[in-house]
Amino acid sequence: MYGTPLSNGIDSFKQFLMERGTFLYNNDGTGLGYSDDQLVAEWFAYWNKLRQDKVAPPPEMTANLTALEDQLIVHQKTPFLELHSNQIVAVTKSANRPIKLIEYPSYPGGQKPQYLKPSQYFSVTSSSKQKDAAIKFIDFFTNDLQANEALGGERGVPIAGKVREHLKQKLDPAAKVAFDYVDYVSKNFPPLTYKDPAAASEINETLYKSIQDKVNYGQLTPEQAAKEFRQQAEKIFKTKQ
Repeated sequence: MYGTPLSNGIDSFKQFLMERGTFLYNNDGTGLGYSDDQLVAEWFAYWNKLRQDKVAPPPEMTANLTALEDQLIVHQKTPFLELHSNQIVAVTKSANRPIKLIEYPSYPGGQKPQYLKPSQYFSVTSSSKQKDAAIKFIDFFTNDLQANEALGGERGVPIAGKVREHLKQKLDPAAKVAFDYVDYVSKNFPPLTYKDPAAASEINETLYKSIQDKVNYGQLTPEQAAKEFRQQAEKIFKTKQ
C-alpha cells in the first residue's frame, strides 16, 4: 500500500503551477507562462522525496498501468487516483466498490487549482460544404434527450442543463457521483481561463513525458530537468510560429 500513486504527470504539474499563481503557458500561447525554473525543480524534487520515502511507488510499478481498470486504486494499493470526473464510472466498476470524487488540496496562501474544462469540443470547418447539417448534428448531440440517453454521460457531464437534469434521474450511482461533483465545482471554482497553445500537444505528450521518465528513473536531477524542459520547450515553440 502506498500513500499516493506516482502522479507527477503534466496535468498535476499544471495545477501545481496554478496554485502558485502562474500557468504552464503564457496567455498568447507563444511560450512558457512561468518565469522561475525553480518551480519545476521543486515539483520534481517533491515527487523524488515521496518515492524515496516509499510514500509513492517506484516508476517500474506503474509504467505499464495505462488502462483505468489496472490502476493501483482498483487493487487497493493506493487510496487516491488523479482522473477526469467522467472516468469515475470505469474505475468504480473495475474496483467493484464505491469511490468518491474530491477536490485537490490547495497550497497554503495560493489559488485553488480546480477548474471546469470541457472534455470534448465540437467544431465545423469554415470550408465545409455541409455546414447546416453539421450544425444540426452538433445541436442533436448536445440537446437531444434521447441521444444523450444513449451516450449516458460517458464523455462527460452534458453542458445543457435540461439534459443534465433528465439524465440524473436515470444514472447509476457512479455516474451520479460525477454529475454531483461537476455541479459542486461549477459553484465553487472559476472556469478555466488558461489555454493550451498549438505547441502544447508536443510539449505535453512528448517532451514532458520524456523528462518525467528521466527524473523518475534517476537520469536527471530536478534542476537538470527544469533547465532541459525550458530549453526544449522553447525550441518547439519556435517551430510552431
